[in-house]
This record gives sequence, C-alpha cells and structure tokens, in this order.
Amino acid sequence: QQKWTSVPAALSDTQLDAKGKYIVATHQNTVRLFELGKDDVTATWQVEKKEKKTSEDNKDDKVCPIVAVHIHPSLQHVVVTTSQHIILYDMDGTELTYFSSETEMTAGALHPDGLIYAAGTQ
Repeated sequence: QQKWTSVPAALSDTQLDAKGKYIVATHQNTVRLFELGKDDVTATWQVEKKEKKTSEDNKDDKVCPIVAVHIHPSLQHVVVTTSQHIILYDMDGTELTYFSSETEMTAGALHPDGLIYAAGTQ
C-alpha cells in the first residue's frame, strides 16, 4: 500500500502521471506536485501572466487560469497550459521556457511519447 499526502479539497483538479509516480493538483494559478510514497508536497509554484507588469496592475490581472497540466513521460518536466501560455517547467517548478498565444486556450494535451504537445480551444 502506497502512502502519500492527500490532496487538499481546494485543489480539486488532480491528475496522475502516466507512470503512476506523481499527482499534479491545480487551483486557479497554483500548481502542486505530490510524489507517491512521500509525506510532503514535492513542489509548489504560481503561474502568472507574462505581460509586462505596471504599478497600476492589480493582483487579479496577474492570475492566469490553468487549463491543463501534463508531466512529461521522462518525469523530468511539467507542461502547463494556461488561457494565454504554454509553459515548460522542471520538476521543482523552475520555469524553463514559455510560448504565448493571442487566442485564449481552453485545452492542452501531451502525446504519450512526450514529443508532441497540442493546445487550443475545445
């Protein structure tokens, strides 16, 4: 029997990676990564919009809702699709690169081999 920290109810959007090692939980613009068999959260990070921020921006303008999160089959990267961006992270939440879209995205999918990622509208 595997032991792991339960995912808080507020983080209701959860996904198990293809190899059954990690659970990803999201809520608004927060990503939490749980490793099965561990008691603590493996990584937590906030996803923010990539536009230039001005002093007039309020906090809500910086929130970018998450629409999809996928763990790469290599278990080395996490791909997060928001309404405006596709962002590649390493497993500790360090941002590696991102792509922006002028069209609002509502879906994202990673091919099982990890070589193709598609995002768009449903």
